[in-house]
Amino acid sequence: MRVSTLTREKRQTPKPNVSSAVKSTRKPRSTSLGAARPNKATLKQIADDLVVNRKEASKAKTDQVLAKEVLGQFRSIFAAVRTHFARVEKAVGIGGAQVWALALIEASPGASLGEIASGMDVHQSTASNLVRLLLEAGFIESLRSGEDRRKVELSITAKGRLLLRKAPKPYTGVLPHALAALSANQLKALRTSLEVVRTQLNVEPALAKKPLATM
Repeated sequence: MRVSTLTREKRQTPKPNVSSAVKSTRKPRSTSLGAARPNKATLKQIADDLVVNRKEASKAKTDQVLAKEVLGQFRSIFAAVRTHFARVEKAVGIGGAQVWALALIEASPGASLGEIASGMDVHQSTASNLVRLLLEAGFIESLRSGEDRRKVELSITAKGRLLLRKAPKPYTGVLPHALAALSANQLKALRTSLEVVRTQLNVEPALAKKPLATM
């Protein structure tokens, strides 16, 4: 009887649930990758920011290219101006500003000092210095006229006319000559842009009345 009882108890002992034990040892599956997924609005904002950054980088590159091109234009202009004045001085032995003044006097016999200053757009003191040099060299002569003999009239001499024929043209200089060929609209646009550049450089206003040949 004892043997049969033990056998019955052994049969009635429940077997351990292996599958449950395995399931209990598994780590719970994570429902996220460590951070919340960005929503559609956030993704759109990121995409928009990337587009803006690309556009800004492209614009900055374009602006740099344009600035270099404009700088190259200034260099070319300055080189042309210097080359012309060098040719003038080599050909006739006087500066380009004196040649311009001499040409004005030839074109307007009896011109006054003020008219020379106005024609060259320089200060009267600058025109006075140019006229003095031309008088001393014998290229022009001055005559006093009027009731009080105070008005000074300038005229070119044969020596001055001969020298002027040897001088390279244009007598005004290459830059004034080029500007004179532009239309009014082109000059207005150029004036506006150059005024911005001049403001950036903080240039003294008095320099605007100084001849290029004397700079």
